[in-house]
Amino acid sequence: MPTTVDPAAIAAIAGATHGAPFDILGQHQVTVDGKSALAIRAFQPRAASLMVQRGQTLHPMTPAEDEPGFYEAIFPNETNYSPYQLQVTLPDGKTHMQEDPYRFGPVLSEYDLYLFGEGKHYELYEKLGAHVIVHEGATGVVFAVWAPSAERVSVVGDFQPVGRTAGARCGPRWRQRAVGIVSAWAGPGRSVQIRSQSRYAGYLGVKSDPYGFAMEVRPGTASIVWDLSRYEWHDEDWLAARPKRQALDAAMTVYEVHLGSWQRVGPEGNRWLTYRELAERLVPYARDLGYTIWNCCPLPNIRLMVRGATRCWVISRRRSRFGTPDDFRYFVDTAHQAGLGIILDWVPAHFPKDAAGLAYFDGTHLYEHADPRRGEHQDWGTLIFNFGRNEVSAFLLTQCPVSGSTSITSTACAWTPVASMLYLDYSRKAGEWLPNEFGGREIWKPCAS
Repeated sequence: MPTTVDPAAIAAIAGATHGAPFDILGQHQVTVDGKSALAIRAFQPRAASLMVQRGQTLHPMTPAEDEPGFYEAIFPNETNYSPYQLQVTLPDGKTHMQEDPYRFGPVLSEYDLYLFGEGKHYELYEKLGAHVIVHEGATGVVFAVWAPSAERVSVVGDFQPVGRTAGARCGPRWRQRAVGIVSAWAGPGRSVQIRSQSRYAGYLGVKSDPYGFAMEVRPGTASIVWDLSRYEWHDEDWLAARPKRQALDAAMTVYEVHLGSWQRVGPEGNRWLTYRELAERLVPYARDLGYTIWNCCPLPNIRLMVRGATRCWVISRRRSRFGTPDDFRYFVDTAHQAGLGIILDWVPAHFPKDAAGLAYFDGTHLYEHADPRRGEHQDWGTLIFNFGRNEVSAFLLTQCPVSGSTSITSTACAWTPVASMLYLDYSRKAGEWLPNEFGGREIWKPCAS
């Protein structure tokens, strides 16, 4: 049976150059021989054969004549969409069932996109990144990323049956939206990366998830999909007493501690302590000395919710070395139960140039200033955020409800910025910096490039 898709569109799907694969793949209403029908299409270049299961019945899918990896099944006299799964048979004869990411509708709303473009989406961490959800009756992971100059974007990861690198062609390739957000649906996986090819100069980058909740320990560069709903907190008493503890006239004693050097395990290669070990050793130590608050540095490289407050990684992927997001939650939970509050050392001023990070994210200077007179932190050899771009502001000004109250707390506005975030001439000589639009040295939001 000839396919209902134009051969040029099939070639674009096979070559990963189609700008809107959701318009082709998945299920669509079509007309065959003048009659309405339903077409289900899939692209599985490594499959020996493909079948679609609807209900309890398996239906064979026909490969396209010129592109065997493109499959289609036609259901005459049907027009209603319904759930289905794909049965993939590999060349070695093994078969497995999997969800088709192209059968799912969008998760991001138009209102989410509007707020993000305005720089006013204060719960963005709940929308971008990777999230384990139940969507249209299936449990999986939804991905979303901001990459306005990307010609195409794919998710590659351990959810691919044939390995992490397979997703460049057969992984979910996302639909482009007006403000440059693309999103996709895929089955649950552990390690994921974002493969972005820019429309400029053929740039191809494999990036970590900017909103990832967990990261691989170096030299790994992948993000790790993490379900944040699993941890059970036990700090209700501390939360109830927190308003009184944080009153302006309340006594406080702050202990600044570097988690990686406070104590090491010599017999085991001088390794650092894990979050759970720190909870058992550091908590009683600080409590017995009479401290009420920790200032913990470095900030863990895990973007996670700490009793409702989100924290953003911008410095280095080394912070996952202390443990998982749930391990860190245990550390915070134990401190709270001992009556200790925690201040996290958060640096939203700059970020590293490593290839898997935010630098040149979609083949353009997306998060950083393009002009090195504003875009490079000379003391650290890092890149400076373009604070004047709405979407970057939304990334840094993420807000979320504090557990136990209805108030909204910003993770950036409520913190005192460092000097390099305030002045354009910070650590620069005359002629090495650009003034703001008023001719001054202060960093204002209009300083975008």
